[in-house]
Amino acid sequence: MTSSDSSSSVRVISPPESGEISRCDPVVGSSGASSGPPSPIDARDLRDLEVMMSDHDLDTAVTEGSLVVIRERYSIPVEYGLHVLQPGQRPYSLDVPGMCISVDALEVGLRFPLYPLIEECLRWWRISPSQVAPNSWRYLVVFLGKCRGARIIPTRDLFMACFRLCKSRGGYYLSTRVDFRVSEAPSSNKGWKSRYLYVSSPVWGFRLDWSAHPIGNAPPYLSEEDTVLVGRLKGILSSSRAIKEIAELWLVEAGLSPASRDQMDLGELREIPRVTGSKVPPTRPTAHEVGASPVREAPRASSKRPVVSPPEQAKDTVRRHKKVKVLTRRHTSRLGEGESRSRSKGKEPTTPSEEPEAPVGS
Repeated sequence: MTSSDSSSSVRVISPPESGEISRCDPVVGSSGASSGPPSPIDARDLRDLEVMMSDHDLDTAVTEGSLVVIRERYSIPVEYGLHVLQPGQRPYSLDVPGMCISVDALEVGLRFPLYPLIEECLRWWRISPSQVAPNSWRYLVVFLGKCRGARIIPTRDLFMACFRLCKSRGGYYLSTRVDFRVSEAPSSNKGWKSRYLYVSSPVWGFRLDWSAHPIGNAPPYLSEEDTVLVGRLKGILSSSRAIKEIAELWLVEAGLSPASRDQMDLGELREIPRVTGSKVPPTRPTAHEVGASPVREAPRASSKRPVVSPPEQAKDTVRRHKKVKVLTRRHTSRLGEGESRSRSKGKEPTTPSEEPEAPVGS
């Protein structure tokens, strides 16, 4: 199926000056006939939209069986329904159960419920979330997390002072402004257009239908205080490594994931193996796993010295203490004195490295 023969309707709009979402935009079908109030249609925008649609004319690789894994992996609350695209359905289709999003967007940190600033940006841009390239969500997520860490209230003006929205053949993407850079940002996510699914919710605060329109990228007006904050954010984001690989633990600590710290295995998220109180790695069996008693799981003694009872341990400790004193005395004294002292006791001199271990019992 191609976009030219799709029965789905799409919207082509001209940008309102205020930038707010419009619920009265005319609906234009594949034939080009308007089913809404008369309004001037930009032919170039219509062509751009058709190209965007054809670029997403792919069947999804997401299956019903993978939805449970997706919900668990990306901490999607149960109040959000997950649905697979049916044959013939596309991200721009209108007869769908909810918002269309690529799994790659979840992979780079997008979580539900959406952060208020994300919804505000979508309303301001007047585009569907499924039109946004996954790496752009990465920019938004890291911006929000770094604002929280720096105790900065994130606003749309602060974000748009650092980034700008651009239109490409296949949709929209975010790019840094000329005087701003973000280190180690991946260039693209290959194959993301074939990994769409639907997420349903009672209410979405932004449009779900596709649109194409000119992008106004004039930098926002900033107050003196906001200018200072943008300078701080530029320094923070330019040196951040979080944008390269966003971990779930980082999202939780930044308040961007609904997962609870109490319900998460933080050691596993940090990729640090957990250990028990006796510092035994989890791969080794414990007493409960093998049915052994706590006595058998006591710290093992040296293979050269058998385990002894408490009275014998006390005697052994005394002998070892005496042996250490003799070795220390022999080490600090002159060799001749050590030999005469050894011969006076009728013993052959021995070197410290060859000192035999004292017997356990007599």
